[in-house]
Amino acid sequence: MSVAVSLRNSQESWGWLAMALHWAMAALILAAWPIGFAMTRWFESNLMQKFELYQLHKSLGFCILTLALLRLLWRLVNTAPELPETLAGWEKRLAHATHWGLYAFFILLPLTGWLMVSSSPIQVPTEIFGLVPVPHLTGPDEALFEVTQTTHQWLAWCFGVLLVLHIAAALKHHLVLKDQVLRRMLPLGASYKRQ
Repeated sequence: MSVAVSLRNSQESWGWLAMALHWAMAALILAAWPIGFAMTRWFESNLMQKFELYQLHKSLGFCILTLALLRLLWRLVNTAPELPETLAGWEKRLAHATHWGLYAFFILLPLTGWLMVSSSPIQVPTEIFGLVPVPHLTGPDEALFEVTQTTHQWLAWCFGVLLVLHIAAALKHHLVLKDQVLRRMLPLGASYKRQ
């Protein structure tokens, strides 16, 4: 039986808004993560390029935070598609824990980044894509800066591991288990045949 895609989620499929938020965030994260890595390790000889990368990374982080809050709100007021009955209880619990863990990272990473630039001894103004000014949460505080910098970096690496597990699980569902878990999050596969 074909299932048409609607705005809202159902027990069988994700709605188009959930899909749009998911893939928009995926694109932003896939851009922000390598930029964050590059800006802290390279471009020491080109401070202007390094500054531009920092500003781009911060802009992407604020976009991720905004979309994450919207996505979390949408998730709380919508049902989520059921996981396949073929999964064991522990697999379902692990899937739910992973998803909520991703939500936590979506929010904690930008917040620790915001605290880090707010408490930095070098008070560089933040403007989202050079258009929207963002106030600092604190003034200069070297101790807070060091804590938030370390926390932000560790969260980024832990998030990377969880993201790889999330992608691997989606591919396992699609290629090994051959169920609809991945297909129902794909815009072109949203209208699918139920098994």
